[in-house]
Amino acid sequence: QDAANVTQPRLVERLASAGARVVNSAAAQGRTLFVTASGTVFTCGTWSFFAHADAPHARFLPELEPGGAFGRDGDKRAVQVSVGALHTLVVTADGLVYSYGSG
Repeated sequence: QDAANVTQPRLVERLASAGARVVNSAAAQGRTLFVTASGTVFTCGTWSFFAHADAPHARFLPELEPGGAFGRDGDKRAVQVSVGALHTLVVTADGLVYSYGSG
């Protein structure tokens, strides 16, 4: 993908080609998060902090296409996300809240 501005809606190819059914999403500060029906969180953007949310560190990942980590191994199932300028919250199916980001 190129980094050009997108003025018309377009399909997020990586999610579609993976067969991911998105049930929740959030966006802020140039990044977007998607929660799939299976509970995996995918993120993309030019300012995408994302690591497995219980990891001791977050990585800076400038991505133009969604990548996923939280919930991928099946130990946690995300149901909702919220994103701010430098932090992200993930709510799991069992009601736990994970927070990660900068600062």
